[in-house]
Amino acid sequence: MNFLIKALECERKIIQKRVLKCIYWALIQSEYSIELEQAKSVVLLKIVENLSGSQDRSISQTSKQIYKIIKDQ
Repeated sequence: MNFLIKALECERKIIQKRVLKCIYWALIQSEYSIELEQAKSVVLLKIVENLSGSQDRSISQTSKQIYKIIKDQ
C-alpha cells in the first residue's frame, strides 16, 4: 500500500487514475478485500480528499467513492 500511496502523490494524471482504480477495486472485493491499517487509512483519506477536487472527472469520482468506502469501514 505504501507504493500505491506514493504513486498517488505524483503529478501524472494517468498514473493517479490507474492507482485509484486499483485501490477502489481492492476495497470493494467482497471475498478478498483489503483491510487498511489506521495510519495508512488516514493518509489515504487525506490524499483522496485532495484528489476529489480534481478537474479530471474520473479522478474526482473515484476519489469520492474511495473516501466513502474508507469512512464507512
